[in-house]
Amino acid sequence: MSANIEIQLGLSPEIYERLQAEANRQQTVLTDLLQEVIEDYLTNSLEEVEDTPNEKILADIREGWQEAMTGQTVPADKALAALRKKLTHDNNQS
Repeated sequence: MSANIEIQLGLSPEIYERLQAEANRQQTVLTDLLQEVIEDYLTNSLEEVEDTPNEKILADIREGWQEAMTGQTVPADKALAALRKKLTHDNNQS
């Protein structure tokens, strides 16, 4: 059986309140929520970055450049509004 390692973490009051509210919403304790969030980050985020082949990255850049050169673009304000809408929708689904 492995022992837990304790760390001290400095958070802004706003972040602490948001984390505590999420822990309450999930009916769990804050330390369990933080453990889950860190595990998820380490498992998913790092794998996604490390597993993206350079060829895919270059192909995506070329595709974006080609779209920009041929006028297949969306104004920044519309693109940001769509992103905000998606993020708001995703956050409301959680």
